[in-house]
Amino acid sequence: MNREKFPIEEKLGKWVLVDFGGTWCAPYRAEHPDLQKLYKNMYNNVQNFELLTITCRDDSSKVNDYMKAKSYDFPVAMADDKIEKLYPKNGYPSNFLITPQGIFLIIPFSIDWVSFIKNYIDL
Repeated sequence: MNREKFPIEEKLGKWVLVDFGGTWCAPYRAEHPDLQKLYKNMYNNVQNFELLTITCRDDSSKVNDYMKAKSYDFPVAMADDKIEKLYPKNGYPSNFLITPQGIFLIIPFSIDWVSFIKNYIDL
């Protein structure tokens, strides 16, 4: 986890998966093995795809420890009040796929979200 900015407007022309949750959220943690696989696959095979996981209502040291313990290396950012208000979340985890044109697609909870993404991006 680093302090780099991730300006969405600079990501136009790419698919962007935004994943909201927290280390305190069991469903959020449960999706991470698949998220790690997707992250590895996309960086090896897809040039126009970005991923950002945003951890909410969490402690940065807990997040760092969690990522290290699980050997995850996908990008993680700590949420602030601004970012949480920008995205219409009904709960956690909440996932959004942003199209190259900047359209936000809500990925429904309790579906096969990896297939949902692959259907759009054709990974």
